[in-house]
Amino acid sequence: MMIRSDAESAEAKSRLHDECRLRREQACRRRDLGLRADELERALGPLRSFQLQLEEGGAEYERSRRGHIGELVNLHGLRRALAAPPGSESVESARG
Repeated sequence: MMIRSDAESAEAKSRLHDECRLRREQACRRRDLGLRADELERALGPLRSFQLQLEEGGAEYERSRRGHIGELVNLHGLRRALAAPPGSESVESARG
């Protein structure tokens, strides 16, 4: 998930909070149903995956706001560099 603005960042944080709450509720419900640990992990895997995507997107946005874009190893890195928020060091240094 690519976050490109403060508004999108705030929305992602809110969604992450909601997803964490939902995952905890689902874990409790499934434990009450008697699922084993491996079954519980498999059942909650998709929710956890989505949470990780939100966390990664937020962390990437915060890094880009501070001007830290990392090395351009592939086209994904280039995309992040080009989508950096206006005024960040990465955009200003690219403009030279």
